[in-house]
Amino acid sequence: MKTFTANMDAHLTQRALTLANMWKLTREDQTVLAFTDHDQPLDFNDGEGTIRYEANAGMTASALSSSNELRVDTQDAAGMLTSDRITVEDLRAGRYDNAEIKFFKVNWNDLTASMGNIKMKITKTGEVRTDNGRFTVELRSLSQAYSQKIIDLVQPACGVDLGSAKCKVRLDPPEHEVGTTYTVREDRDAGTGSVVKPIVFNDRHFKASVAGVSGSDEPTWNTTLGGLTIDGTVTWVAERALTVPEVEITEVIDKGEFWVNYVGDAPNNLFTMGLIEALTGRNIGIKREIKDFDMASDGPAKIKTFLPFPFALQGGVTSTAPDTMTFKAGCEKGRDICKLNFDNIENLHGFPDLPGNDKMFLTPNSPG
Repeated sequence: MKTFTANMDAHLTQRALTLANMWKLTREDQTVLAFTDHDQPLDFNDGEGTIRYEANAGMTASALSSSNELRVDTQDAAGMLTSDRITVEDLRAGRYDNAEIKFFKVNWNDLTASMGNIKMKITKTGEVRTDNGRFTVELRSLSQAYSQKIIDLVQPACGVDLGSAKCKVRLDPPEHEVGTTYTVREDRDAGTGSVVKPIVFNDRHFKASVAGVSGSDEPTWNTTLGGLTIDGTVTWVAERALTVPEVEITEVIDKGEFWVNYVGDAPNNLFTMGLIEALTGRNIGIKREIKDFDMASDGPAKIKTFLPFPFALQGGVTSTAPDTMTFKAGCEKGRDICKLNFDNIENLHGFPDLPGNDKMFLTPNSPG
């Protein structure tokens, strides 16, 4: 049962109503867009701050409905691309995928807190389609979350994402600070102690092997793998950086295969299955999973993604503004990778010695 403010309840008893539909959309990157079907923009505070709802008479939505079952309710919202903030490029690039949309009604003649609003529904966006200046967005109810995996599976491979709270590997640790107390990063557990990165990228991260207080200046880092750096009373050990903050595309094969000007000593499997994100260009903010990472002996690195970027990449001798990228390490979810690349076997969320299905069908006469 919906509840309203006393003023809204009184307004709904009137013969002539002054109601307007409102849509508040929050993308996964926290960009907020707001629209109304009123003929003028409306400034309204829904409890999260006052924002302007753009007048967008071309926006329509199929009838909102909800059931008391756990099935996923779906509707469509359609409209013209009349807002400068919604572009075909962003829609096609997936920047509106899984966005949250709040539907509610307001009394456009009284937008005060004492009047309030009528909360209608909260949905997530699904499939987005565009056609000749129009867009159609599938809206899925929040019950869709119940169709997702919410428990860990018993399986040989690790079941958590690299860098997640359960994994504990610090893909992008904080920068080194002077006069700071640091603790020992223990072997086998990436969640313990201190790990830092230098202020200027040098293809290394550093873990504390002796606790203490850092010196008054950033030290001159020993970048030899396993090499020691004395910093005040702290001792650091050099290890490979797990995040490369910025590289340029030097050659483009297609939208899913290209070369970047990264020169390092990382093994190819360190960044395979990792994530690469565009920092500039038409694909800015879009991430793709790395399928193949091929590091030449003297650079550069060739990267192939599982899915292509939506828009053409820029790079090479003919490009005046090559796209820049950042990429992070990946994990193939096995025990050996967890030990060798991340020294994090204590946080392996897999069961590598679990017998496979073949073991279930063995008989005394089975070969081997």
